[in-house]
Amino acid sequence: MACLWSLIFANVGFARCVNPPIEKSATKSDLIFSGTLLKAVAMNNRNRLVELTFHANRAWKGYVSATMIVIGVVSPERPPFEQGETYLVYSDGTAHGRPFLGKCTQTKKLANAVADLKKLGVGQSLVTANEPFRDRHQE
Repeated sequence: MACLWSLIFANVGFARCVNPPIEKSATKSDLIFSGTLLKAVAMNNRNRLVELTFHANRAWKGYVSATMIVIGVVSPERPPFEQGETYLVYSDGTAHGRPFLGKCTQTKKLANAVADLKKLGVGQSLVTANEPFRDRHQE
């Protein structure tokens, strides 16, 4: 019996995120945009936070400007962010006054987001917009 308990508790630290349906992720997210990662700077090793600067090019939800600075958690549940790579970003709150990417956010490389983009639709291009995107449905 003791062996069974040690096996159960040994695996608790390795829990993985459950991917909810795209519609649920979109509903619970405060903002959704795609953008290229310009830089990632470690903020606080104790909390494993990183400041991520993106050049946003398309928006679906929230207030999105051409340059977006978001706070992310470095986590084994998510591969590390790569500078120069383009991502579909789902923010699910705020930290340090910035949009926040929790360890189980649906943020992923844009190349891996085909199903998400199909559900989200076209979004609004920020390349040709004269002002930041503001989701009027949230006002």
